[in-house]
Amino acid sequence: MYSQLDLISKELEKNESLKELNRGKKFFFNAAYFLLNRRHIFTFYVPQKLYSRAEILCHKIEEKIDKPFTLERLSEILYTDFLKYAENNDVHTIYHLLNSRDLAPKNVYQSEEVYDGVIAEEIRGYDAIKVSIKHNDALEGEYLLEDLAETYDHSLKLENILEVVFCKFVDDYRKKLIKNPLEKVLHYLE
Repeated sequence: MYSQLDLISKELEKNESLKELNRGKKFFFNAAYFLLNRRHIFTFYVPQKLYSRAEILCHKIEEKIDKPFTLERLSEILYTDFLKYAENNDVHTIYHLLNSRDLAPKNVYQSEEVYDGVIAEEIRGYDAIKVSIKHNDALEGEYLLEDLAETYDHSLKLENILEVVFCKFVDDYRKKLIKNPLEKVLHYLE
């Protein structure tokens, strides 16, 4: 299982059930499946300090494009950029990138507050970011993690990729290690 949603297993189950259907039904099912499952929501956690820095970056981007720009959109752009990076690098380089920083602790606390009948969960000192990822992009990330598992014993999930990519970008932005960070993001908005 390479994400909270375990898309690989669902995809394999879907493919198995499609084999049992005839061609006409297969086309209809594929079309319906695509329309219903185009995007998936993933939640990852970032340190509050980086979250705050990222909000400042988003405000700068908003000023440049003259419309709202969210942390969620920034996360999606950074993940898309990571997938392009992964296409051009070997599993060793990718694995070392994903292990280049400590991940958010796994201790999730339940708060006293209840939202819509659900007890809110939090990781203290970290803020949650929810991001919507295209189905095929999410599946590509899970398959990448599966490929890494052939070489490295790891417990990484898609949410970890989102966290590492986001935190690394914002941290590098903070340290001024990225030349023209706004242009890098704006390139994806064209």
